[in-house]
Amino acid sequence: MAKMQPFWYFLPPPCPSGEQILDGGFESVNPFVYWTRSSINVKQTSYTKHSGIYSCEVPKDEWILQTLTEAILVKCVESFTLWHQLGFTPYPLLLVVTITYTDNSTTVINVYGTDGYWHELNIKPYLTVGKAIKQILCSYPVSNPSGTCVSLDDVSLIGSGE
Repeated sequence: MAKMQPFWYFLPPPCPSGEQILDGGFESVNPFVYWTRSSINVKQTSYTKHSGIYSCEVPKDEWILQTLTEAILVKCVESFTLWHQLGFTPYPLLLVVTITYTDNSTTVINVYGTDGYWHELNIKPYLTVGKAIKQILCSYPVSNPSGTCVSLDDVSLIGSGE
């Protein structure tokens, strides 16, 4: 006879509540404790910021990523946003945001900009239902012109707690 599992064995994990991104505003003394960066060229800066004192500057052909402390089911996401500033240029600049799920599949969002202003990206509509998020990667591809960068600030993933 097969062993019966207790009823709680089949229950899905509870939804976490509150902020899931660590130092999404890049305000700590060393935000790169929480974020992995492609090189030291990715830096905390006070030159341009959306809020607070600092933001993160990602130059051409560089990236920054955060692996969540605990994966979060897409159904548990209340909001998922980030603020970005692409330079003022006559041609579009590209920011690539990649969300990686626990099954290693991805959602890739290409964001273009030319006006040099801060814009909020709402990531939630792009997420794949039925998956669990484990990582966010923001990259500024080599296709962008030399001497340009993207600034990132206020990266936020809020769990619903439901």
